[in-house]
Amino acid sequence: MLADTIGDSNQKLSFWVIVLCLLCVIGIGVYLAVSQHALEKHSYDAVVVDSCLENGAGYLGEFKRDSDGRILKVCQVDTESFGIKVQESNGNPVTDFIKEKLRRIDQVLKYVTNRGYKPHDDVAKNIYKTVFE
Repeated sequence: MLADTIGDSNQKLSFWVIVLCLLCVIGIGVYLAVSQHALEKHSYDAVVVDSCLENGAGYLGEFKRDSDGRILKVCQVDTESFGIKVQESNGNPVTDFIKEKLRRIDQVLKYVTNRGYKPHDDVAKNIYKTVFE
């Protein structure tokens, strides 16, 4: 009788282990599909924005959102496009993209401030003052 109870417990445990493994496999598959989409959509932008920020030539400042501490960095990629890099407060990357519809610095600053970001470094503060004051 005790052996039957132990056997039933092992079968139930095996069933739940299999279910858990299947859920993990499905979760990993969904994560990889979403990650692949993000890489395909933003990989070129990410390289361009990172390069722009690294060489410093088009750097337009750092902005911070107080609600979650995220940092947003802006650079001018060329004469009519701007790159944006968003990071968590700990520096982990969130996204990099080129905002195609924004062609002027005042449009970029409105976009950034409408999302709750405020100038955080001296460069951003000076540009913001120049444009809006």
